[in-house]
Amino acid sequence: MYKEIHFKNTIGYYTVEGEGETLMLVHGFCGEGSVWDEMKVLLPKNLQLIIPDLPGYGKTDNSHQS
Repeated sequence: MYKEIHFKNTIGYYTVEGEGETLMLVHGFCGEGSVWDEMKVLLPKNLQLIIPDLPGYGKTDNSHQS
């Protein structure tokens, strides 16, 4: 399930999964958070994963008003 973060009139989206020590998985250029779907099942189960969609990718819009 996506969560929202509001910053400078833009809404950013990210997911949080699991509990424990936090690990943020950040996608590369022209990617989105879902690129980690196959990899995250291989990670230890005692991690909290934060997976953002960076501006302009996935659900996160790239437009904002200053």
